[in-house]
Formats: sequence, structure tokens, C-alpha cells
Amino acid sequence: MERESTRKPCILWLMDTYGWAYSSIVDQVSRQLPQYRHEAVPMCEPGARELFEALEPVSDVIVAMFIQYVQVVKDKSKCAMMVTGFRPFEVEV
Repeated sequence: MERESTRKPCILWLMDTYGWAYSSIVDQVSRQLPQYRHEAVPMCEPGARELFEALEPVSDVIVAMFIQYVQVVKDKSKCAMMVTGFRPFEVEV
């Protein structure tokens, strides 16, 4: 177990599944931020809920792919949405 003073902050990524576009984005961002520990939960895979429930309490930041994934997060203050090319919430000006 890491000592508290040397523990890297943890980013928990909530994605659909491995090998798809968002998984690739998570891999790329993770390589650019080596000062963080990165954990990914493929929410469409069996056992995702259990894995998420184990990792949520030890995560410092949670990045969700879809609004539906945000709904399962207990502490919304550490949750963010990942916005990619799909922007359903933009307002037309």
C-alpha cells in the first residue's frame, strides 16, 4: 500500500467499453498525465458496477463519457463530463 504522502491522485474514467473511440481517448490522455494514477471502468461490460463501486471512494476525479454514467456517481463534486465531437447540449446562437 502506498503511503498517503506519496500517493498519486487518481482519475477514474467511466467509458463504454474497451477498444472504442473513448477508450482510445482515455489512453492518450493518460499518457499525457503521468502524475496521476488512471483507472478505467468499461460501463457496458459485466462487473462494471462492482468495479466502479470499489474505485469511486479512492478516486480524486471522475470523468464520465455520458450523462447516464454521472447519475451513478455519489459525490458529484468530483465528477466531470468528457466532451468530444458529440455535443448534444450546445445551444444554437
